[in-house]
Amino acid sequence: MKINFLQKILYLFVTLSMILSCNKEITAIGFDPNKIPLLNRKGQSFEIKAFAISEKGIYAGPLPHPIWMSSDESVVTVKDGLITAISSGSAKIMVADGKAQKEIPVVISILQKVTINHTSEIFMKRGEILQLSATAW
Repeated sequence: MKINFLQKILYLFVTLSMILSCNKEITAIGFDPNKIPLLNRKGQSFEIKAFAISEKGIYAGPLPHPIWMSSDESVVTVKDGLITAISSGSAKIMVADGKAQKEIPVVISILQKVTINHTSEIFMKRGEILQLSATAW
């Protein structure tokens, strides 16, 4: 009885593998996550995954042959879904597989300098609280 059960499992696995490996054309692409956070340090990276979406609009597995591109590599680069900040600016990360393609916006705002604003020397006693303001650019 165990052999019969294992044979059924193997048959289902092979059948499912054949169905999933069919070379159907990808019609839509999705991203996970679907939004890229603000990157604010040069060299900061963030990974995004792309996946196929079926004609019915549901998840259909990872893209088999994704091609990743950046609209401006002086701002951000991308390799295999790993996005890396280069300089401040905005760009689009694009991925294509077959005739399907999708893009997602990226904003890079690299912090160059922070200045604490105060009008005079600051003398404080232990336990005192002083509120300061800062300017970042």
